[in-house]
Amino acid sequence: MYECFTNAIAETAIEILEVAPKRKKDQPFSENKRIKQARVDMEKAYQEFAGSCGNGLDTYIEVKSNLNKIYEELMREDLEKNIVEIEKCHRNNQAAQSWRLVREITGMGSSQLCQIKGDSGEDTVDHFIFA
Repeated sequence: MYECFTNAIAETAIEILEVAPKRKKDQPFSENKRIKQARVDMEKAYQEFAGSCGNGLDTYIEVKSNLNKIYEELMREDLEKNIVEIEKCHRNNQAAQSWRLVREITGMGSSQLCQIKGDSGEDTVDHFIFA
């Protein structure tokens, strides 16, 4: 009896419920189609510039500035997406998630490791004081 009940629920769930899409992690900017195409264009322009004894410098500079503009656009889009996500987290009282996003945007994460070189604690202090 119980087995029939669980089978009926499982079959109904398969028919009614949608499979949740897998969460897509943010791709690095270098994997973006626009960036890839702009890099190919820049490489072509550079090859033309290098192969023609300096002719085509203006084209190369223009293509390179286009690549920089695309990077800026992607960073702006990413920032806007994160701001919308922060606002959504704020409305849903998800403070930890919103602060994680704020730290990600500002680059203020966990504290940096000690950058002062030394083999021991005392050696590190000596380098810090007398550096």
